[in-house]
Amino acid sequence: MKVGKGAATLKRKNKGFTLIELMVVVAIFGILTAAVGTSVSAIFSSQNRKCASSIDALLSQCRVLALSGAEDPVLRLTLEADGYYGTIYTGATQRSRQRLGSEGMSVTFTVNGVEYSLSEQNLRLAFDRESGALLNLDEVTGNSLSGSCTDIRVGGYTIEITPSTGYHRMSG
Repeated sequence: MKVGKGAATLKRKNKGFTLIELMVVVAIFGILTAAVGTSVSAIFSSQNRKCASSIDALLSQCRVLALSGAEDPVLRLTLEADGYYGTIYTGATQRSRQRLGSEGMSVTFTVNGVEYSLSEQNLRLAFDRESGALLNLDEVTGNSLSGSCTDIRVGGYTIEITPSTGYHRMSG
């Protein structure tokens, strides 16, 4: 069987991909990677924001309980096997418990200018009954640290606390 000149030329041209085809494929992979990265980043950011908002709300709840005369309200922040938790106790009774986020998150707090990780050190916070000021950590049973907690950080979100007034606000 005789192969024509056109068929031989066609066979030689189909030996691989052209540079333009490879560039297009690489560009498509780059766009897909950026889209997936943005989506994952948005998911983690939303989880961090939710966790920080929940801690801020628990701080408010604990402070209101203290000012209303409840029996020694304490907010306890811990990392357990399945994630971070915030629990409010009044006296020895557990009043509320809330799962704040997964154990893969980063939650830190600052005491006297030193940053601690909640994964290594639990935190118990309480407020003064009369002024609403944040009590020093050594005044709250169960803390191994002493001094004032000035902020709690969850990812890129910060809950700033003014110990002398108990005022706190979230930013980020």
